[in-house]
Amino acid sequence: MRMLPLAVGGWRAARLASDCRYGRSVLPKRTVFGLAISNWRPPPDRRHLGNHLSLFAADVFLPAAAQAPLGERIDAISIRSEVTGDVQGDVRGMPWRKVLAHWRDAGGTLEVRGFDLDYGPLQLTGDGTVALDKTGEPIGAFSLRATGIVEAMRTLADHGLISRTVAAGAAFVFRAQKGQADAGDPSIALPATVQDGKLFLGPFPVARIPSPPWVPLPESGS
Repeated sequence: MRMLPLAVGGWRAARLASDCRYGRSVLPKRTVFGLAISNWRPPPDRRHLGNHLSLFAADVFLPAAAQAPLGERIDAISIRSEVTGDVQGDVRGMPWRKVLAHWRDAGGTLEVRGFDLDYGPLQLTGDGTVALDKTGEPIGAFSLRATGIVEAMRTLADHGLISRTVAAGAAFVFRAQKGQADAGDPSIALPATVQDGKLFLGPFPVARIPSPPWVPLPESGS
């Protein structure tokens, strides 16, 4: 995998590695905001998607306009994933929103095989699955291990991004969970879900998820 410096749109990454594959073929790719994505489309006779995408970026500096409460620098982020699903029918010449709708209707998912984030006080690692609902909004479930979560949520509350009630409730629950965990492991188990346009850590809503540009997708069968 290549390692290269990147500076796009106010985002700056000192190191970036990517590996985009379909089967055994390395795919053409472009870089956006420190992430590599494929420009490639599967040939018409290949309806089963099995695209592997591995991303790694280190020393990512967020633009000042982001006003990121956990700091302007992400130490490292990596994602290892696979796009799965069988697209039914001939999609040649079909608008890309309809292709996405076909993929959704065929049970298409993004299987995140591994996710790691080191950002400010927060360290996350885990895996999960992401899909699209009937309008095209992302929905997903993740199983994470986290350290620094209480401090991170307190910082979010200090910046008015979540309520202090939510931060205090989360601190109580997570500290109680930590008290029951292995004393040699500083992390805690943390389920995360994406639904209704929100990110939940455990039962606590911590962020709104912007709608992706393809929303709304065509309804099933249209």
